[in-house]
Amino acid sequence: MWDVYSGVVKSLFFGVAIALIACQQGLATTGGAKGVGRRTTSAVVTTFFVLVVIDAGFTVLFHSIPPMSTEPMIRVIDLTMGWDDVVLQKNANFDVTRGEIFAILGSSGCGKSTLMRYLVGLDAPLVVP
Repeated sequence: MWDVYSGVVKSLFFGVAIALIACQQGLATTGGAKGVGRRTTSAVVTTFFVLVVIDAGFTVLFHSIPPMSTEPMIRVIDLTMGWDDVVLQKNANFDVTRGEIFAILGSSGCGKSTLMRYLVGLDAPLVVP
């Protein structure tokens, strides 16, 4: 639920920042259509910069808060993957903890999509004697 709460809080701050910048730029517009174009461009650039700064601030803040649990978000224990009698991977083990960057890399046909199918429950693990 932490991800949902942090997303809602960030969205509220982003919305307020966008509204304030757009209103300030809109109320300061002069010079007809040319002035509107300049202020619109200025509002977009300013908003983008401010949102990046706000997001960076939230990232620092949220990473300084200790996790509520030390349990991994994803835990794989002795996963065996394959089809019928063909075993592609045997006894795969890994953990992915909150805040960890985890990538599944490999060449074409090495089993990246197959691993994801097992992780999300589309395929059942093999039972190998």
